[in-house]
Amino acid sequence: MQALHASIMIVDDTKFSSAVVKKYLDSVGFTDIRIADNAIDAISMLKSRNADILLADWLMPGMDGLALTQLVRELNRRKNEFTYIMLLTAKEETNDLKEAFASGVDDFIGKTTLKSQLLPRVYAAQRISQVQNTLLKREQKIKDQYKKLSILNRTDPTTGVGNLKYLEHQLSRYLKQHKGRSGHIGLLLCRIDGFEQLRKTKDRSELNGLLKLVGKRLQDTARPLDDIARISEDTFAIVLYGHEPTFITQTLIRRVQDSVFVKAYPTAGNFCHLSGTLQYDIVDSVTATPADATSFLSEALTRLNGLTAGYSVFFWEDDQISYA
Repeated sequence: MQALHASIMIVDDTKFSSAVVKKYLDSVGFTDIRIADNAIDAISMLKSRNADILLADWLMPGMDGLALTQLVRELNRRKNEFTYIMLLTAKEETNDLKEAFASGVDDFIGKTTLKSQLLPRVYAAQRISQVQNTLLKREQKIKDQYKKLSILNRTDPTTGVGNLKYLEHQLSRYLKQHKGRSGHIGLLLCRIDGFEQLRKTKDRSELNGLLKLVGKRLQDTARPLDDIARISEDTFAIVLYGHEPTFITQTLIRRVQDSVFVKAYPTAGNFCHLSGTLQYDIVDSVTATPADATSFLSEALTRLNGLTAGYSVFFWEDDQISYA
């Protein structure tokens, strides 16, 4: 004898009918049985806890079994669950049955054959519902794992901030919004100068610790919704987005400069300073929107790499060059 673990809901406006159905189910050992007197109550109960099998009268006042079926299917979709829906009906015309199946009903039982057909159909419904819900859970687990992998794939393992792929993704989002002339985009690049010398004078653990501190300081200095990423070994980036032209200020840029390239870093029993170069680009209402994130970033990096170490470019400087 198969295990009877299915959760069953009976929906019928006639208490006698629901009592008869429940009696049949009780007689073979089903214990998780709920009864609703109408479709509205049934939906309310299903929101709290799904039912593996729904046995509903087709003809009910207010909302019939077909309308209930459509609501249950929408609820299933939102909660990523499956409910096997079986209508109890006196209708047995072919067109009626076609309408029922087209509305998402899984099965039906004629009330004249209820005594002989109910239990075999419920046993089958239990197996199908369990398989469907198991598959849905597996699918959700795979989606969750993929989401975690996607997040890891967009994270720099050394610093914990985003990586190049993450930055390009965020830039692409903002550029799409800007094409509708919505918002302003800022791209601040921070290059650590003399990185090769740092690599030679510090062991991997110490160097990684410094890079992690740079990422942390950028996160602390930037606004909560700004995007931070390490896009190469020696270069970090901040993408800023705002709806007002004044969303970026000289003060914020100077804070980044002071935090990353002025303030000392604690190392093993000592302190050190990093020197670097900043470049800030802005895309606003009077700026031509870059073709895509890759070209926008590539052009910005080309300009950054062309700057002499220790010199920074800011959009508000008349001569575009200022000594850091």
